[in-house]
Amino acid sequence: MTFAAGAGHLRHPGAYFSVGAIALIAVGALAMVAAVWVAQALGALLPSPLTPPIVAVVGVVAVSLLPALISDQDHRPGVVLLFPALQGPRDHGFAVQMLSTQVVALQVAWLAAVAAAGLALFAAGGTRARLAALLPVALGAAIVAPALPDRLSDAWVEDPTATAVVCSAGDPQVCISRAHAYALAYVVGPAHEALSVMATKLALTANRVVVRDADSRLAPDPQPADEILTSIPIFDDLMTDYTPDNLLHSMLAGAGTRPCGNQAGYDPAKYGESQPNIRYPAAREVAAEWLLDTTPRPASKPDDDPASALVTQTLAALHALPLTEQRDRIAALRAAELTCVAGDRLDLLTGGGSR
Repeated sequence: MTFAAGAGHLRHPGAYFSVGAIALIAVGALAMVAAVWVAQALGALLPSPLTPPIVAVVGVVAVSLLPALISDQDHRPGVVLLFPALQGPRDHGFAVQMLSTQVVALQVAWLAAVAAAGLALFAAGGTRARLAALLPVALGAAIVAPALPDRLSDAWVEDPTATAVVCSAGDPQVCISRAHAYALAYVVGPAHEALSVMATKLALTANRVVVRDADSRLAPDPQPADEILTSIPIFDDLMTDYTPDNLLHSMLAGAGTRPCGNQAGYDPAKYGESQPNIRYPAAREVAAEWLLDTTPRPASKPDDDPASALVTQTLAALHALPLTEQRDRIAALRAAELTCVAGDRLDLLTGGGSR
């Protein structure tokens, strides 16, 4: 019923629907059956007006709060999947992932055991029969718990159909993940403009723009040199913030490349234990500002945005160089980002200046 009611609020009826969602709905339905049968058994064992509210409170705590209380939100163990609540991935987005077939089968086995125990307990007439009714739960836990993945995040796998790209007709191509194909119309115009800017400023003959969800797992393979690859959050509540200008800027960050996972983290050897690598996003921002012939907006609170000063200083130093050298340095940044080679990106723009 919940699924049917929610389906009536779809904004994009023709959008991608994963078959993995059907499995989640089926598991949810089985969880409801198990909950009803267990509640009936408890009501028969404890015939009191207080039983329903107590069971309801305990159920809410067990399902909603207990997983968060027994583990860190970002490092939850796989056993939290024994609780009949959707435990989503914390490292990547729902839209392009689904629960693995093995995990769904284990959840079905566990919930079937709980349901069987609830029904048997409801029908049991004596102490021995009631103890025997608990055997399905014990057996289910003994089999299912060790077979679950060590971490919750490992239970979620990429949906290859959702991450496959669909492209606009004609040349140049603009492509986007199938899961977000409804947003293609938002990005076609800015994508064509980004290709034009790259051709004018860098003489780049790219012929394709690929837009991926910022939560997608990007392959570590080198990015093709003839395409622009960008990652943006693609959801209805965020797309309103992505005007054509904002989308164009995102596509030109890093000179038309996706961020490199080996660059954006912390580097204690260079920056200290508590300071993130702000030089990397600053270098990518400088590339976008140079390509667009714009200047960064001053931060409303400079202390909260230390990268802003780096962008302004680096852009000014870059503009002071001959145009040919400016172009060469932006091209060197793009080349480094295409392969995610190690090295300080800001040094490529400043010529190895002081840190």
